[in-house]
Amino acid sequence: MRTHRWVILCLAIAIGLPSAPAHALNVGYPKAILIPTIKASATIESLGVTSSGVMIAPHSAWLAAWSNKTVRPGQVGNSVVYGHVNTATSQTAVFTNLKSLLVGDVLYVTDDRRVTRAFTVTKTAVYPINAVPMNLISGATREVHLNLYTCAGVWSNKLGNYTQRLVVYTTLVKNSEVMK
Repeated sequence: MRTHRWVILCLAIAIGLPSAPAHALNVGYPKAILIPTIKASATIESLGVTSSGVMIAPHSAWLAAWSNKTVRPGQVGNSVVYGHVNTATSQTAVFTNLKSLLVGDVLYVTDDRRVTRAFTVTKTAVYPINAVPMNLISGATREVHLNLYTCAGVWSNKLGNYTQRLVVYTTLVKNSEVMK
């Protein structure tokens, strides 16, 4: 993998959406992700975007990153966690096997308050790099979603990037909050 660049479009502003349940307002910052189906686990970094709106890539192939321009996993809205599919020095990384997830698979996110929430996969999609629907992935919604994001397709020297993006859409499993 070469340096990944994710383009973030303007996030939609939630106007007129219902207020979040009281417990959702107290959701902590994501710290770890566990995806048993693909035997993936990682610490989650909180990262923003560059001045040109590009999501900052995780600092290691084995770290995931939460886009801190999105809601926290467990809050009403679309939260985005992203990671590398590989690197220039390694053919594997934290999200190498993300493409193997199927509808119904469950993953877990633990926050800094040691609360773990379960999310179930509802769909996966692959988009051309120039047609990624960031509003759908990170925009406003009335439900609690966590969307996983990584590179897909083939490496293009011309683009200096992969030709596609893989998104795994998930939704919160009701009453899944567990204190550790």
